[in-house]
Amino acid sequence: MALTIPRTVDDLHAAWLRDVLALDVTNVELLDDHSGTSGRARLGVQYAPGEEGPASVFVKLAPPDERQRERLARWGIGVNETRFYESARPGLPVRAPEVYATARDGDEFVMVLEDLVPLGCTFPHPRDPDVVEFTAAFIETLAVLHGSMWESPRFDDDDDLGWVPTRAGGASRGATGGEFIRMALDEFGEEMGPAFRRLGELYLDHGDELLDLYDEGPTTLVHGDAHSGNLYKSPDGSPGLLDWAMVSYQPGMRDVAYYLCNSFPSALRREHEHELLARYRAGLDAFGVTLDESRQWEQYRLFAITSWVAGASTAAMGSRWQPRHVGLGGMRRATGAIEDLDSVGYFESRL
Repeated sequence: MALTIPRTVDDLHAAWLRDVLALDVTNVELLDDHSGTSGRARLGVQYAPGEEGPASVFVKLAPPDERQRERLARWGIGVNETRFYESARPGLPVRAPEVYATARDGDEFVMVLEDLVPLGCTFPHPRDPDVVEFTAAFIETLAVLHGSMWESPRFDDDDDLGWVPTRAGGASRGATGGEFIRMALDEFGEEMGPAFRRLGELYLDHGDELLDLYDEGPTTLVHGDAHSGNLYKSPDGSPGLLDWAMVSYQPGMRDVAYYLCNSFPSALRREHEHELLARYRAGLDAFGVTLDESRQWEQYRLFAITSWVAGASTAAMGSRWQPRHVGLGGMRRATGAIEDLDSVGYFESRL
């Protein structure tokens, strides 16, 4: 039986979840719900006597805001995440939520996933006392993800992963999200300094050329939005990845630079980044993948811009995508990174 796709959290009732889980669900309690780039809800679940199933589930669906629904439809990211759980999640060599059911129809989608909270998972923060150790483990996790899918023929198979976009979030020539950078320049340009303003201007004038530079080099499966808000820590301490809406087929350094420049405290990034980049190369070596150190550094400087674009765009949206303080923190860390790495100078040299 085809799963009905709910439009709002009000549609997440016991009869609907009974069809999802194929169990006799007697009651559903809305434990939490919020909306950003997608709608999200945690549901407590009760069953008839003798039935056993998860005590709670996590549901993702299209957001209630019509403008945001239109953006998701234009970018395709909600449907792409649904397809990730259908075709890429099985056999994935890194931690990600288990999936109970998915459905998609045109631009509409729903995912019913395991609820990580009662499993004892926690969620990392840049101020955690073990942030260096967690970051090292996460860089090793990215090496496993990327190394296992490096230049994989699965991306040439339309019946397998041929649907995975070559650019995260549906980015295409002439559609680089410049409206968010204009908003960021208007709101933060004076406060954030000359590198921020210059990169914003370059992005608005040469966003298409930047996308072309992102396409250079060997490609693999990337998460595409690997900031700390999309990570979790399993009870044994190992990292896992949430929110695969920006999944794509790009150079793996996109994920590495995105996390280090957006979510790792700036002082610690300056102290540890070369060691962490070496750890990533060593992780790829285990899969027979050699990444030249000088080429890695160039990609790191370049993909720091991706981290900056995401941070500046999120901050410009206020609290509509992330809580405001989260967006501001990511923007400031990423701005410090593009200054330290002279990403602006590197970008200009490639134009």
